[in-house]
Amino acid sequence: MRLIFLSIIFFPFLSCERKQKPQMEVVVTQNPTGSIAVDERPVFTKDTVVDLPGVVMTVPMGWRRANDDTIPQPGDATWRFRLHNQNNKLIYFVRGLGGYDKSTDFYVVRLAKRDFYIIHGIDTANVVFSDDPHLFTTLKNKIQKTHSELISGYLAKVFEPVKFGIGYSGVYIDSIGDIAGNIATFTAYSENLDELEHLELLNAIRTIKLKPFR
Repeated sequence: MRLIFLSIIFFPFLSCERKQKPQMEVVVTQNPTGSIAVDERPVFTKDTVVDLPGVVMTVPMGWRRANDDTIPQPGDATWRFRLHNQNNKLIYFVRGLGGYDKSTDFYVVRLAKRDFYIIHGIDTANVVFSDDPHLFTTLKNKIQKTHSELISGYLAKVFEPVKFGIGYSGVYIDSIGDIAGNIATFTAYSENLDELEHLELLNAIRTIKLKPFR
């Protein structure tokens, strides 16, 4: 009897499926010089923990990083960075010596100074001219609402506009450490958010973990 040996070669099936690229959003803007800038950044397809300068937080699905690569960073021991929400509105983060409280983003100036501002072309967009010593508090309560929460172990001021769609939403922490003996602060905010956008921002802010200064 003749023995016949069959040699069988198996070829693994090759998958033709390509890896999915992250969802991208393309934003085209025109610079003051007339040149066109194209910003293409991946959109987070799910709630994602991200490591930002000095901050770790959970970024909501649909948000994306802003193009901060070409923005000059002043040498004032301050870290500035931005994100876009799913409606392309900017969320600003400021950590360091250059932080500020956006819940009081206006100034009450004496009437006698009005002509000086006008003559010298000083921007008066956030200036209210009045001699009423109580006007600042009155206007602040009409424009913004605030309350306190613990964010990353720090007592923080959380603020929102009295009327959604007009004003600032965010958080301000007036002391998160010191840099060369100077008090560092933290601010995260956005402008003119609707109620759902505000709540999404607030939920993201509550996940923030601030890194200690070294």
